[in-house]
Order: sequence, then structure tokens, then C-alpha cells
Amino acid sequence: AIVPNFRLGQALPLYRLGIWSLLSNLMSLVPRQFDKVFIGWHLGAATLGLYAFAYQIMLLPLVVVTWPVSGVLYASLVRTTDSDARAAVVRAVFQLTSVVLFPGMAFISIGLDFPVRQVLPENWHDVPSILAYLGWVGAVHAITSYTGAVLMSVGAFRTQFLIVLANTLAAIAVLVTLLPSGMDAYLLGYLAQSASFGLAVLVGMCIVAQLRIVAVFQSLAAGAFAAAAQALG
Repeated sequence: AIVPNFRLGQALPLYRLGIWSLLSNLMSLVPRQFDKVFIGWHLGAATLGLYAFAYQIMLLPLVVVTWPVSGVLYASLVRTTDSDARAAVVRAVFQLTSVVLFPGMAFISIGLDFPVRQVLPENWHDVPSILAYLGWVGAVHAITSYTGAVLMSVGAFRTQFLIVLANTLAAIAVLVTLLPSGMDAYLLGYLAQSASFGLAVLVGMCIVAQLRIVAVFQSLAAGAFAAAAQALG
């Protein structure tokens, strides 16, 4: 016979942790959908199509690298109790991701004009001008998205939700404030917001997870220098 065995009291801790993760994921979807509605409303369907296409390209490093690796990073950090080993894992992931993705996103930002003009019809030729900003935004997001795995590995689920909430509100504020002045004004503001907020989030992650701030930023140096060399060269 099947005997019901509902022990909700034992499951409550899991629910409490899961609800913060669920809320964070739901909140992160808001700016990714609201921007498209707002851009379509203000600038029309043609501009929205260009932006949406460029945005999908911007998301490639997150979909292909950061999001899958985040699960592995979280599992590794949860099983590692030694603080030095945990810090080494975080630095290794940050360094490898930056070396692989930063130069690629630099090329997307500055090098797609010629291939796009050769391959795509004329109505898509403005996509590189949008990616000139969104490519760098994608590079920033590819690194800052790891903060969720790091924070949750130390039990800072509520902190992660508050970070996502603050980022969502800041992104919406930039969109609503600057888009009426034109797409370029919004994209520049979005890049500035992403870079400044990303810097603050990385510092906050280091403080909460007890990681050395200088060491974490040093792990990003090789990728940043490679991207800068590509952009300047």
C-alpha cells in the first residue's frame, strides 16, 4: 500500500531558498522584455527588429558559456569548503571566460560592419551600430552573471534577489529616461549603467563571499587587455 508521507516541515527550508531563486529569475526577465515593448512603442517596428536581432547576438556568450558554466561553478563551490580553493575556482572561471569572450565581444562591437554589409540586405546594415554598444554590454554581463552562482553558494539568496531587483530598476530607468532622446543615447546610457553596476556587483560579491577584490579583478586582466588590443588595433 502507498502511505502518504508529507513532511512539509522538512521541505520548508528548500522552499525558502527556492523562492528567492525563482524571484531572481523572474525579475531578470523584466528588462529583457520591457525594453523591446518600449522601443517598439517609441521608435517603431523597424528599429525594434534591428535592436532585437542585435540583442540576440549580445546574448550569445551568456547562452553558450556563462549560463551553462554557472551551474558547474555553483556545484563546485558548494562542495568546496576550503576558502582558498573556492577563491581559486572563481578566479579560474573568471579568467577563462574573459580570455575567451572579451576578444570575441570586442570583434562583435567593432568588426561586424563589413561582413554584415556583404551578407545581409541593406535594411539590416544598422545592426553593427547597435552592436557597437551591446557587444560591450554582453561582455560585462558574461562576467557579472557569475555573481549569482557565487552568492548562492554562500547562501546569499536574498542578496542575489536584491541585486537583480536593483539592476532591473536601473535598466528600466535608463531606458525610460534616455530612449526619447534617441537610440544612441539609450545605448550609451545602457552601456554606462551595465559597466558601473557590474563593477559594483563584483565588488559586493567579493565582500559577501569573502574573496580578495584585487585578485578577482586581476583574473579579468588578460581578457580585458586582449579586447583592448583588438579594439585599438
